[in-house]
Amino acid sequence: MKQFTFKDVSTLNKDQYDIYSQATNDAYPPFLSHSDLIENHWDKLADYFPGYQLVMQDEREEIIGFINSIPIFWNKSLNLLPDEGWDWLFQKGIEDYEQRRTPNCLGGIQINVLSSYRGQGYSKLLLQRAKMLFEEKGFDHYILPIRPNFKWKYPSMNMEEYMVMEKNN
Repeated sequence: MKQFTFKDVSTLNKDQYDIYSQATNDAYPPFLSHSDLIENHWDKLADYFPGYQLVMQDEREEIIGFINSIPIFWNKSLNLLPDEGWDWLFQKGIEDYEQRRTPNCLGGIQINVLSSYRGQGYSKLLLQRAKMLFEEKGFDHYILPIRPNFKWKYPSMNMEEYMVMEKNN
């Protein structure tokens, strides 16, 4: 495994930022990447939350992968988190920031390893760094909405139907 460092997305040069942007676009199927939420608010992640968007780079400063996370305020039981998952988390973080609410939870937006580095253990290291970020900030909870791997193949199927189908396979 290569040596690596973590760097805030806001410090990337143009070429590095283009690679980061393309990897982000590639991570989402078209029906998600063209959602109003992503198209209208994605850039706010880096603008509003520097220090929560971290890139893992090798010794040549090539991007291995990255973490996108968002701080939110949540003062209820985790069992009461809304079913909207990722969309809700993203919107909640933006709204909390704009309403100047002090966050007490960290939400995971994505962990992404570039294809040439997959299968080498980097996703585990990125997740460990995300946990460290959570601990460094002293948050109460770390919320990770999970997107099923192959849901993108069934864009018109609602999540409940998809989960039943997967369970039966």
